[in-house]
Amino acid sequence: YNEYQAEAGFLSFFEADFRNALLNDTITVAKSSTDGGGSEQITRKVRLLTETEVGLGNENGIAEGTKWPRFTDNNSRLAYPTAEAVSKSEYTSSSLNASSPWWWWLLTPNAGNANNVRNVNSDGSLSNNNAYNGNNGVRPDLVENATE
Repeated sequence: YNEYQAEAGFLSFFEADFRNALLNDTITVAKSSTDGGGSEQITRKVRLLTETEVGLGNENGIAEGTKWPRFTDNNSRLAYPTAEAVSKSEYTSSSLNASSPWWWWLLTPNAGNANNVRNVNSDGSLSNNNAYNGNNGVRPDLVENATE
């Protein structure tokens, strides 16, 4: 629903000093059964949170990082879109507004279905959705070098 092909990219909106302070983050991630199952390690400066990190379990028995203390229950996983995100969205659902929780993508695949990726529902519970579906939000993870 939101076409980003013409956008400069997520990190382009940050100042150069901030971008330069971002560290690479290596994490073990689950693979879907159609990708051979099991897990692999990825390294990124920016990535989505995982099912494990938000306290919703381990996909296919694979721990993707460790549970973050801030995620204690469904209420702690609620995320609200900003007013700017709502105003710029091409998604036309009347339920998309800055005062209501919204779905957001996780990095975790649905291990049994290559078309689906895990997401957090607007009530904070775990679900999955078609990976090509453009109506979920993102909640990126960044690792910053705090000494700079």
